[in-house]
Amino acid sequence: MLNYLLPALLPSWRFFDFIGPSPRLEICLLQHAGDVPSQWQAFRPSPQHISWLARFGTLLWNPRGNEALYLLSTSEKLLQRQSAAAQMEIARRIAAAFACGEIVASSQDRFFQFRLLEIERDDGVLHTQTSFESPVFFLPHRSGGGV
Repeated sequence: MLNYLLPALLPSWRFFDFIGPSPRLEICLLQHAGDVPSQWQAFRPSPQHISWLARFGTLLWNPRGNEALYLLSTSEKLLQRQSAAAQMEIARRIAAAFACGEIVASSQDRFFQFRLLEIERDDGVLHTQTSFESPVFFLPHRSGGGV
C-alpha cells in the first residue's frame, strides 16, 4: 500500500531535466499601422517583491497568476506551431487589458503590436532573441471593443 501512496505524496521531478527558453511577451503602441515599432514594454511584468501574506493568499486565490500561466502556455504554443488561434488569443487578452483600463494608451495611439522574446541561459549568461512579431492590431476604445 505504501508503494502506491508514496509516489502521490512525493512525485518525481525528472520532467525538469531540460529547461528550454522562456518566452516573454512585450507590447508596443503605434499611432499609425505602418509605423516601425520602437518602444517595447513588458506586458504584465512580474512584481519585484511579494509579501509573505500575499504569497500565502495566492495559494487560495490567484486569478492573475493563472492568467499569466495561460499566456505563457499560449505563447509557447505560438512559438512551437505558429498557431493563428494562439496569436489571436494573445491579441484578445492584450486588447482586453487596454479596454478595461489596465494599460493606458495615449490619445494618439490607435494600434498595438506584440512580440515574443525567448530568454535562454547559457553558461550563466542570458541570451535574448525575438522569436515572433505579430501583425498590427486596432487598439480598442476604453468603453470596450476587441480585436
